Amino acid sequence: MTEYNLDIKLTIMITIILSFFIVSSDINVGTTGFNFLKITPTAKEAAMANVGIGAEPTGLSGLGFLFNPATHINKKIISAGYIDYLADINVGVIGYFLPSPLSFLNSGGISITYLNSGKIKRTDIAGNELGTFSVSYLNFNINGNRAITSNLNIGSSLKILYGAIDSFLGYGLAADLGVRYRPNIKDLSFGIAIKNLGYQLKSFDVDRDKLPLDIGIGVGYHLNDNINLALDIHKPIDNIFVLNLGVEGWVNQYVALRGGYNSLGKDYRGDGLANITSGFTLGLGIKYLKYQLDYSFTPMGNLGRLHHISFNLSL
Repeated sequence: MTEYNLDIKLTIMITIILSFFIVSSDINVGTTGFNFLKITPTAKEAAMANVGIGAEPTGLSGLGFLFNPATHINKKIISAGYIDYLADINVGVIGYFLPSPLSFLNSGGISITYLNSGKIKRTDIAGNELGTFSVSYLNFNINGNRAITSNLNIGSSLKILYGAIDSFLGYGLAADLGVRYRPNIKDLSFGIAIKNLGYQLKSFDVDRDKLPLDIGIGVGYHLNDNINLALDIHKPIDNIFVLNLGVEGWVNQYVALRGGYNSLGKDYRGDGLANITSGFTLGLGIKYLKYQLDYSFTPMGNLGRLHHISFNLSL
C-alpha cells in the first residue's frame, strides 16, 4: 500500500467517524463548566473568526496547537497574548513551542491560559452589598505531535484545569486530539479536532459539570503567496453548529490584514450598527525579522467589544 493511499484511507475513516459524532450530538445536552476554554486567547486566530483546525500556520504563530493539537512548526517560538474581555474580565496566555527532543514526537509545546474576573460585588437577595468576591480559571496545556506520513500529522494535548469561584474550588483533566492532512493538492490542508474531552475531578459545589466538548473539521487554502483562506465547522456539546470563515492577506513581508465571520455572532446582535457588525472580526499583524505583533477587534453587539493583542518571538 502506498503512502498516498494510506493517507487517503486514514483521513476518510477518521472523517466518517467524527462526522457521525457531530451529526448525532444533541443540541439540548445542557450547560457546561470551565467555559473559559471556549475563549480564543490569541489575536491572529481571533481576527480570523477563531479558525485554526485545518489551516496551516502562517507567520510566527506559536500557539496553533490550541486549535488543533496536530499543528507542527519547525522552529522555537515564545508566544503571549492578552484580551480586554467583557465586564472588566482579563484573559491571558503564554506559551512555548519547539521541535521535540523525543524521538517519537516531531514537535510540541506548553501553554498557560488564565482568566480573572477582578472584584465582583457580593449582594444578598435584597440587594444589600456584602463585600466582594472573584472568579478565576487556569488551563495548563502540554502538547505533542507526530508525522505518520509526509502528508499526515496527529497530535494530542493534555489539559490540567483549575477554577475558583469565591471560596469554591474545582479541578479537571481534559485532552485535545487532532489530525492534519495535506493531500497532493498544492496549498490545501484539512484538519479534524476533538477538544476538551475529559472530566471534572472536583466540582465547585455538589454536582460535577460536563466539560465543553467540541468536535470540528476545517480546511485551509493558500490562494497565493499572500492570501490565505480558512473554514472551520464545529459542533459544541452545548450549542448548535458553528461556522467560522477567515481570511488573511499579507500586504508585504511586514504587514498582514485579517478578517472573518463567526456564525455565533447572531447571538449578540442588538440594534443598528451592533446588529450589522456582530459576528464579524478584524485584525492586523506586523512581522519584522523574528518578531510578530498581532491585534484583533471583535464586536459583540450590545455586550460590547473585545480587543486582543498577541506577541510572538522566534528563537
